[in-house]
This record gives sequence, structure tokens and C-alpha cells, in this order.
Amino acid sequence: MFASSQYLAPPPAGWAPEGWKATDVSGIRKPNTDLAQLLANEAVQTRRFYWLWLMLFINVTCGIAIISVASSMAQESVGMTRYRRR
Repeated sequence: MFASSQYLAPPPAGWAPEGWKATDVSGIRKPNTDLAQLLANEAVQTRRFYWLWLMLFINVTCGIAIISVASSMAQESVGMTRYRRR
């Protein structure tokens, strides 16, 4: 990471991506439509929130399912033995 970070440098002063328009014709900056700027109560009202929540739910459910069988999978596939306290 350190070696690749040596390649990065800040852009020249006044640089902007191609097609970038910070202000419209009236000179007033357009409101930010980025969803990252929403408050929690506003975010809950968006469709994207519920899709992300569904993906998180599925991911956690699958993770718990895999963890619940991890011991038996390791015993069968790798030949590990169960750890027993004596």
C-alpha cells in the first residue's frame, strides 16, 4: 500500500472532471442529490434503504448458516477432530 500511495498526487488547482458543472446558469449551486447526505428518518423512506437492508439480512442469515455447520464441514472435508475439554 505504501508503494502504491507514492504514485498518488492531488490534482492541479482548478481541475474538475470532464462535464462537471458546479453551478447552473443562475449561479446557484444545485442541491446535492447524493443519498449519503440523508438523515436517518429520510433514509428509511427510500427504496434503496430497504434493498440494502434485505441484502444485509440475507448475508447475515447465510453467514450464520455457514458458521453453524463449519465444524462438521471441517471434520468431513479436512479430517479435523473435535476439541474436547478433559
